[in-house]
Amino acid sequence: MSTLRSLFILLSSLAAVARAADMRPSVADRESGLYDPRHLVDVRVELLPHDWEELCGQTRTFVEALTLVPSERPYHWFRGDVTIDGLQIPSVGIRKKGFIGSQDQGRPSLKIKFDKYLDGVEFSGVDRLTLNNNKQDRSCASQFLTYHLFRKSGLAAPRCNFAHVTVNGQSLGIYSNVESVKKGFLKREFGDSDGNLYEGTIADFVEGRLERFETKTASTSEKRDKLRKVTELLQAEELDLQELGRHVDLDAFIRFWAMESLVGFWDGYCANQNNFFVYENPTNAKLYFIPWGADAAFDRSFIAALFKRGGPECVRARARLSHRL
Repeated sequence: MSTLRSLFILLSSLAAVARAADMRPSVADRESGLYDPRHLVDVRVELLPHDWEELCGQTRTFVEALTLVPSERPYHWFRGDVTIDGLQIPSVGIRKKGFIGSQDQGRPSLKIKFDKYLDGVEFSGVDRLTLNNNKQDRSCASQFLTYHLFRKSGLAAPRCNFAHVTVNGQSLGIYSNVESVKKGFLKREFGDSDGNLYEGTIADFVEGRLERFETKTASTSEKRDKLRKVTELLQAEELDLQELGRHVDLDAFIRFWAMESLVGFWDGYCANQNNFFVYENPTNAKLYFIPWGADAAFDRSFIAALFKRGGPECVRARARLSHRL
């Protein structure tokens, strides 16, 4: 099947899904265009051929990725230019991102940081692109639909649409264009971006797994006090819901838990303690969960079946917080 025919079928199918799911873009999405679900973003990357070859070859192993204390990512930045919907942005930073399928050596997932080498550079109100190659999602729709449904439920979740990515004149096909969870996102969703943000990769509120929460805005380990407090509460023989509710927005978490279960996200927090952010909102000092890496939702594969472990498929409760609740 030709690339153009495949693209037409994909976009036609998504348009039908969008109509059925009331997927009308927000005013902000329409104004930016960058995340308007009706718009296929055109991203053209140019960098030195030997830099692109080196970028594609960078990788990391399971041992490196899943050690108790997260190791430094082996991906480093390369300087290049990017043209988005006809507007060129020179001297941006480009690197590989992610793990497993994202590490594909011919068609990797990418981060493009507009202000890596030149201060203050933005496009459509953001300072970077997160482009996911959808290698683990044959439908190419999992991330798009998952984040949309989380947002429709009233939860903080990235905006997302699609991008056609070209590198040095070679088409890499259709990627998911996912909003990065950074200060701009936090300011819009929570009204304050000065709180502590953590990324969870095989991380949970148990001793020996707290170190797996990677700090994204906190500069010292002392900033983990909130995570430690929640861990202590969840270790108690009798759960004090009132005290736990002072540190975690339980209504928001239960909605997050329900959404992960409803979309069958076996690789998220509640089923696999993976692919999520936790934000300590300074306005009320409570923790909020944010979905991430949602290319494995809507999945009934044999891999997804491994994460049921005898429990009901409709309630993902292997993580410490959901299990205690």
